[in-house]
Amino acid sequence: MSKNELLTFCRHYQGEAEPPARLGYENRNLWKYEEIWVGMMENGSENAFEDFLSAYHRDGLSKMCETDNVPMTLKALLYNRFQFHNDGMGNVEDFKKWYIEKYSH
Repeated sequence: MSKNELLTFCRHYQGEAEPPARLGYENRNLWKYEEIWVGMMENGSENAFEDFLSAYHRDGLSKMCETDNVPMTLKALLYNRFQFHNDGMGNVEDFKKWYIEKYSH
């Protein structure tokens, strides 16, 4: 998939070299995660998401927001970062709530 095609899945990152000043702290982090995701997908590094996807599936998130046009690899990366920022203690329901309220809008 081309970079332009991948960018259609992003909410914040649109190919800029730096995050736009208008983004707050949380959205700057999301911008960065999307930038990383695009770069990895563009370079054919999908296998790097295996551990993220494994945790995402293990924790029962496979069917979450299936029709929101966000690839599962990106959702799995966001779930991994959510866990990281919650010291591995973020629960699945908290992630679902965060995702729906703060990301998928």
